[in-house]
Amino acid sequence: MEIDLSSSIIQKLDDHLWIKREDLIPFSFGGNKARKAILFFEDFDKGNYDCVVTYGSSSSNHCRVIANICAARGIDCFIVSPLEKSRVSSNSKLINLFKAKITVVPVEQVHSCIENLLLSLSKEGKKPYFIQGGGHGNIGTQAYVDCYNEIALWENQNNISFDYIFFASGTGTTQAGLVCGSILKAGKEQIIGISIARKKDYGRKVILESIKEYFRKN
Repeated sequence: MEIDLSSSIIQKLDDHLWIKREDLIPFSFGGNKARKAILFFEDFDKGNYDCVVTYGSSSSNHCRVIANICAARGIDCFIVSPLEKSRVSSNSKLINLFKAKITVVPVEQVHSCIENLLLSLSKEGKKPYFIQGGGHGNIGTQAYVDCYNEIALWENQNNISFDYIFFASGTGTTQAGLVCGSILKAGKEQIIGISIARKKDYGRKVILESIKEYFRKN
């Protein structure tokens, strides 16, 4: 865990801010999507898969990381992207540089497009590995159970107990994983996600579903 010094204002309030540097994960600019991708490709390696299919917008960090790993491994990456969120961005330029094969369709056609693509690839004799948009699902959740365990270990080693954990919450698996990790270790801190994607009520519903799904499978 990399630590940043608290500001003078925070110190005056007798509070201390510690930062876990997920951006220093040593692949494709790091971040939570890189942490999740590491576990997805560990799962990929367990099967006889030969290509990856995923979903996301042209500005998706998730799609950039997945396309980057596929390019590094020399395997095909197929991305289905919603027309409504298709624009040129730094990530889209990188995704194209990594030679990912992108299909852009209206958002209401995304599900059927993914199903048809998986079927078409299978008929061609390929074995595609599907990753949900944003790294959603139990594997993505597990990545942040692991992250919580790293935080808990650091607390124990440094005799510090955090009161809050703040972070950006998008598709929900980062938050779900931290909550699951806290439940498993009987953590007492408050897990507070700052939504960058969804309204509070819907976001909470998706996170709760992810938490319940994780405990059903583990």
